[in-house]
Amino acid sequence: MRRTLFILSMVVALAMLGGSSVEVKAACPSVSCEAGGNPGLFTGTFGCTIITTLPSGQVNVAVAQIVADGNGGITSFTQTTNNNSSSGSTFSAWPGSPTFTNGTYCLSPDQSGYITPPGSFGCPFAIYVDLSGTEVRLMDSTGNTAGAAVCELQGP
Repeated sequence: MRRTLFILSMVVALAMLGGSSVEVKAACPSVSCEAGGNPGLFTGTFGCTIITTLPSGQVNVAVAQIVADGNGGITSFTQTTNNNSSSGSTFSAWPGSPTFTNGTYCLSPDQSGYITPPGSFGCPFAIYVDLSGTEVRLMDSTGNTAGAAVCELQGP
């Protein structure tokens, strides 16, 4: 828990140091994993804390639930966010249905890999699954956006 809080604190600190920048629209990178990975390491329902800094310097915080099937499929991804906007509502409640339900993932033999959302739901996330399969770390690959998450397996 202390390690998770330290990492999240560092992400927030780095995001605050970023200041403002010019937004550049970049295509999502093409990603792939090495053969021989074990997709079964990423199985179950994970609760995640996500912190993202946009090119404008705006920091978004989200809590998400990811359900991985152990066979390379993300069967559900749902999140609620606080976008820290200076105008209007900043909090987005849990939606009535998942944000997406047909994403994919791959893992290399070293437990690193990628989650790829479907279609227009964003760029891939680089992931690392610990050997026990109980904690997953994510990093957003969207150009000019700094985003990271820590996810933990929920329940038995």
